[in-house]
Amino acid sequence: MAPISSYTEKQVKDLIKTSESGMPYPDSTTQSTRNLTVDQTGQLHFIKDKFYAYSGSFPASTTTTTRLEFTTNSQTLEGTWHFTGNVALAAPNNDEGATCMLYFNDVLIAHQKFYQGEPNSLSSVPVIIPPFTRVTIQSDANDNQADRVATTSIIGNVL
Repeated sequence: MAPISSYTEKQVKDLIKTSESGMPYPDSTTQSTRNLTVDQTGQLHFIKDKFYAYSGSFPASTTTTTRLEFTTNSQTLEGTWHFTGNVALAAPNNDEGATCMLYFNDVLIAHQKFYQGEPNSLSSVPVIIPPFTRVTIQSDANDNQADRVATTSIIGNVL
């Protein structure tokens, strides 16, 4: 039978550390090396007792589109949901109205709306995510503008 992994047991132990709560996580050296080669957007990630999920930037679209989607494990997560409205990076005073919706197991939990001309397009909402929850974040905008981008993220602590 072929081995499941080409790593030795010592290499695996060196790679994976354990937090005080018993959750495994990559050590900081490993994580920083991985960040150089791995796209950190679109998924739920853990570092020690912290978690994060970033959408990366996306263009304004009148079509409701899923920007982040993941399912939690047995942990309860406490954090903040962020959304930046659609802004033209080349001309930051040009923005576009946008809406972003947060769902837990297909139930709308919260939504954020930005209107054109708002001085600050970042909004934050505190959230507690129960164990075994499918989290979906969707957005739409007033217009299809490829040069106007938005982002969404959830960051926080594992309880």
